[in-house]
Amino acid sequence: MGLCFTTVGLSTDQSIMLLGVMCASAQSGIGESSYLALASRFDKPEELLTCWSCGTGMAGVFGYAWLALWNVWLDLSFTFTLLSANCLVVCWFVVCCWLLVRPQELDEWYGCTCDSGYQGVRNEPGAGDVEQEPAADARERFVVPTTFKARFHYIATELWPYTVPLMVVYMSEYAMQSGTWAAIGIPDVHSKQDRDAFYLYANWCYQGGVFLSRSSGMLFQAERSCLWVMPVLQAGLLAFFYVDATEHFWYSYSLMFPCFCTGLLGGGVYINALTLMCKEIPKECQEFSLGAVATAFSLGIMFSNVAGLYLQCLLYHSNDIHELTSVQCGPGGWHNSTNTTNFTLGFAQGAEAASGYLVVHPSAYIPF
Repeated sequence: MGLCFTTVGLSTDQSIMLLGVMCASAQSGIGESSYLALASRFDKPEELLTCWSCGTGMAGVFGYAWLALWNVWLDLSFTFTLLSANCLVVCWFVVCCWLLVRPQELDEWYGCTCDSGYQGVRNEPGAGDVEQEPAADARERFVVPTTFKARFHYIATELWPYTVPLMVVYMSEYAMQSGTWAAIGIPDVHSKQDRDAFYLYANWCYQGGVFLSRSSGMLFQAERSCLWVMPVLQAGLLAFFYVDATEHFWYSYSLMFPCFCTGLLGGGVYINALTLMCKEIPKECQEFSLGAVATAFSLGIMFSNVAGLYLQCLLYHSNDIHELTSVQCGPGGWHNSTNTTNFTLGFAQGAEAASGYLVVHPSAYIPF
């Protein structure tokens, strides 16, 4: 995290900046899968998963608020905005080393003897506890895989009811952000300032929806049918924003409401998929399953990057937006007009601009 903030904030070399972004992505991926898996070590993993997802939802709101406060409203440099965010590294270190509640097994590894208030899964239930045993057929079906082949087979055959909705909703919402929202500017789509402003506030509303829905894990539990309906609705919103960005039939800041709904659906699928796994998968398989399901996030984001680039290329063409880029997309497909692919950061020119996008072909923005 600190390496990302520092390299992107101080460096003018785009390859070093991208290396910093890669470090943040690696930290996020490893950390998320680890924390999801560790949640299974507690008696009530649904509570921990809800707290985790609530925090990740708040992170999005906080991140855009941090950018808006320092860089947009106070007009301070993007370098200062990123370097000052290193205070979060200190907070993270304090939380992980002194405040984070660990399962008893890990307490022993860390030499901690404190009473966390949560009991690990190996503890015997109390007198008033009722231990629910999964059905015999479920125990036979869910066997903890130990080899690579067995683990791959388990993910493909047993976890698809959860991974497919997660992958679809991630692909839809991130393609929506990078592909359609970055091509909407109110009132003038040809104004880069208007497009940047819409992108910032649309994502802020989206993050607000994510925060609310990810915090609902203890209030509402979607069944499988509902879990599969939400990604379909999310894909419908992607189609809506693409058509709207082309035809401009609804072109005002009231579009913040469907942006907010996008966040509600995305966060809803995230938390409900995780808590549903805790209800349907036997305890002994939950640790591996919760960690493995994180692959759906990565696959969805990877597909959304490709789809978002292409969608925004089409939208820039349909809206007759011309900006200096090296990679072009047209009826003949992708080609490079200068025989070299130049990667530029929307905020990299002097690290002073307010935009927060990675431009990798015809003004196609991938939000950090």
